[in-house]
Amino acid sequence: FREESLFNLGIIYFDAGKYFLSRKNLVLLLKDYPHSEFAGSTYYWIGESYARENRLDDAVDFLLRAIEDKSGNTYRDHSIFALAGVYEKQGDYNNAVKYYDQLLSFYPSSPLAVQSQLRIGICYFKLNDYHTSILELNDPSLSNLADDSLVEGLYLIANSYYRVEEYTNAVKTYSEIIEKFPSSALARNARYGLAWSYFQQKRYNDAYNVFNYLSEGTDSIAIKSFIWKGEARRYSGNTADALKIFREFLTLYPSYHLTPLVEYQMGVIQFDQDKFDTATSFLMNATSSDDPVTRARAFTLIGEIELRKKNYIKAKAHFEPAVRITDAETDVNQRALLGLGIALYHLEDFENAIEKLLKAENNNTGVESDKISFYL
Repeated sequence: FREESLFNLGIIYFDAGKYFLSRKNLVLLLKDYPHSEFAGSTYYWIGESYARENRLDDAVDFLLRAIEDKSGNTYRDHSIFALAGVYEKQGDYNNAVKYYDQLLSFYPSSPLAVQSQLRIGICYFKLNDYHTSILELNDPSLSNLADDSLVEGLYLIANSYYRVEEYTNAVKTYSEIIEKFPSSALARNARYGLAWSYFQQKRYNDAYNVFNYLSEGTDSIAIKSFIWKGEARRYSGNTADALKIFREFLTLYPSYHLTPLVEYQMGVIQFDQDKFDTATSFLMNATSSDDPVTRARAFTLIGEIELRKKNYIKAKAHFEPAVRITDAETDVNQRALLGLGIALYHLEDFENAIEKLLKAENNNTGVESDKISFYL
């Protein structure tokens, strides 16, 4: 009984989480009984033990052997599923899809088939192929999933709809999660996605209501929702409410990493109301943001204020860092280049003005192209 005992002992140690001892017995089985009927299954369990320890390259090696073994591996579908899972952990989503598909093709009745269908949809989502992800995750077989997995699938369908700008379908799917699975760990994330979908549809009051509900908390979703309920008010034209919300945010979260973004938004409101000195004070605080885009937008808006005041040297000094820290072919980079070109024009540095304005024109993002042409 030694051969079978080594195999069973390996599984017992695996179930106990003692993966080294599991492998010790299973490797001994392969050494002493190279033609064992348990060989294929042994490769599978060794591969699984390496996967549990996150030794993924070793896991791939043994799981491939398990799949290729012809000695009667009773865990062949599990081997394929495990190998696909290891590739997924490695970020090799194309190979993961390949093996999940293989399981569906050769073992359609496997208890792992429905989970494989789910994982294929998830892999396509991670590959940014959202249309294919929607197609895979809408497979009718997924209705047989346990609630936790079903919610995960629905959540990714909703996110995929959002990414491809099908906001009506996103709203519908996020709402389904909230209504059918209110106690799910993903329900709160679904509400956040729902609020954003409303926002993208310009349904700012609906977005405000959901963001406001979510802001009653202390997690990262609550804090971000606090900011975006202010933005929802600003976009709906209620700037007084927006300022009130943003001031409350600064009181509650003075050191939060998104605080400079809030100060930038407050600066924008003051700028739109021609309160340039107040706007500048908020925008100067926003230039300390860790986010280069927020920082660049703040520098650019201060530069535009200085242009209006005809302080061209100060304007130039603020547009220059905005250009430096942003990627070409972005709207903020083009605005900063345009502003810098105008400042240089008024400073009569025409050669450099032409250079900056031509760069802005070549970015071709469509930001005030007529003004670029005028100054050129």
